Amino acid sequence: MITALDAAGIVLGEIAAHWGRGTLTVAAVYEDATHYAVAYGNAEYIHGDDPRFMILDLPLGFVDKATAELAFGPYLRNEQRVDAMRAIHATH
Repeated sequence: MITALDAAGIVLGEIAAHWGRGTLTVAAVYEDATHYAVAYGNAEYIHGDDPRFMILDLPLGFVDKATAELAFGPYLRNEQRVDAMRAIHATH
């Protein structure tokens, strides 16, 4: 069983090499019985409200708690799933 911190590291590790402009950071982590959902973005926008670093429609990283398998999915297609999850970390 992995922790929320492990899940955030898995997601950021997968996308860090491809991240363009700004400082990659975790925006929020949610959980249910089987998965963590990790939202991420630019620290300059998330923590500093700098609109030049805003990115819309980033997919969420879903990490299986038992296997650590990662899958990405758009928020809008997973809105009900995420709404049913418990927020364990959120910056806003």
